[in-house]
Amino acid sequence: MEKKSIESIVKKESENYRVEVRPKLWDKLEKRMDDHYEITPPEQMIQLVWMRYAAALILLLGAGFLISRLDINDQSLTTAQFTLEEISTTSEDDQLYKDMIHFSQKMYRPLVSGKKL
Repeated sequence: MEKKSIESIVKKESENYRVEVRPKLWDKLEKRMDDHYEITPPEQMIQLVWMRYAAALILLLGAGFLISRLDINDQSLTTAQFTLEEISTTSEDDQLYKDMIHFSQKMYRPLVSGKKL
């Protein structure tokens, strides 16, 4: 109820509100508008609008092409897809690394299937 009364008061007051603009300001505004249209004729403005549409179309087509090139069936890598290479000389670090790999391969399937070890 209070909101309607405030709106009606503002509306009523704004109907009677008039601002007089000095003629010199109107002349400046008209000159600025005329200068703007002298610099950019309407034909050039229409060309700019069409250039924007063409650029947007090229961007959309390029994005569509790039999206179509993406592999949607991206598969996660599993341990079965990796291969181990035997190292002819083994150091302590190499042996530790091999042991970790063998351990992870041995424990992978029970962990994934949810079986208790």
